[in-house]
Amino acid sequence: MRIYGTWANIDLERFCLEIENSTENQALAYSNPQLNIDSPPIDWEQGLQEGHSLHPLHKSRYPIISDFRTAKLYFVAIESSVVQVEGDYEHWIQQLLPGTTMNQRDVVFPVHELQLISVERVPKRSCLVEDCECRRSLCEPSLFLPTSDFCVKLPVDFKTQQIVRTMEPWDIMMGQSLSPILPLIESAAKEYGGSLMMTQYRAAGHYRIIVCATLTENVDAIWGDKPDKIAILREYSDQFLRAVLPPVFSHGLGLSAHLQNSLVRLDPKTKTIKGFVVRDLGFLKVHRPTFTRSTSLDINVPKKSMYAEKLEDVYWYLLSPVINGHLSYFVRELHPGLAGWKIVREVLERLIPQNNTAARHVLLESPESLSKSNITMEIHGFDKLYPHIAVPNPLYHCKFAG
Repeated sequence: MRIYGTWANIDLERFCLEIENSTENQALAYSNPQLNIDSPPIDWEQGLQEGHSLHPLHKSRYPIISDFRTAKLYFVAIESSVVQVEGDYEHWIQQLLPGTTMNQRDVVFPVHELQLISVERVPKRSCLVEDCECRRSLCEPSLFLPTSDFCVKLPVDFKTQQIVRTMEPWDIMMGQSLSPILPLIESAAKEYGGSLMMTQYRAAGHYRIIVCATLTENVDAIWGDKPDKIAILREYSDQFLRAVLPPVFSHGLGLSAHLQNSLVRLDPKTKTIKGFVVRDLGFLKVHRPTFTRSTSLDINVPKKSMYAEKLEDVYWYLLSPVINGHLSYFVRELHPGLAGWKIVREVLERLIPQNNTAARHVLLESPESLSKSNITMEIHGFDKLYPHIAVPNPLYHCKFAG
């Protein structure tokens, strides 16, 4: 990387130090206790080791010396006249600060310790005395508190690596504003024999909930050292695709169901997959005419790039989070090669309606798809601009394998 920086006349010294720091922290992660099906969800959240194969900086904290497992959460009071609040916010914040008296003039925000520098720029604010130690999830702004049974997603930007990790206001508001349509999305999956949960996790009952990003690195922790890889891949692909594709079939709405946003529900006794949870509605892709026609509702999203001009564009979008950003990792973990992709293709051929030419063309008959170029983004410090590269579509090429 340093040689490339010399050739391209780009100062990559900090970038190289970040890669080295990420590698060192990744090595430390291998010393963590072995996960098992009874490990708490937060242990699975913090158990990720290798991460994104095209994004080697996920463990980097250079030049900050910090603990990966914990983070300090502060509380800041901001005058309500400069804040927009939706939903039952006061109810939830009272659970974080039980017994604390709050006046009607202020709104209390939880703030990550790395975000305090951003909060200093906010007018009409004051810090409260209360603070607490939390456990981090896979997503840096999302924290689990020991005193509550829900996590907190924080709405202020902070910088890690070369670029600012942005948290726009609509990232926070999207879930609340889209809550009326979540039951429709869940029902669509049910119609195709899938199980998708988005409204609340607690409905999982006695099932275990495990974040898929860490599951792909710990298949043996669930199914043993010598699992039936083909059977597991077939069950996983079938259940996952029956959960995330029907909302597109029925309503033209595609979810960003990559590994970090997806959680699998497992029966602790039989180890069978009972369904999936998809979280974080900060981004999606929707074909508005199809959605309005199928639901008799309109859908307003704050970012115009979330609207698809054609229904086919939603399927092109899904290739990135669902195929390249999710199933490809599970296939690689189980090592079946193109035979594994044949299994995924067979699942899709059965699941996609015969008259859905758009889905069949994009998912099964297109030789290439687009994938984010994360290293290019980091090297050049792109912010809110995601360069893409063309990558082979294994769902197409696997049909030529012997």
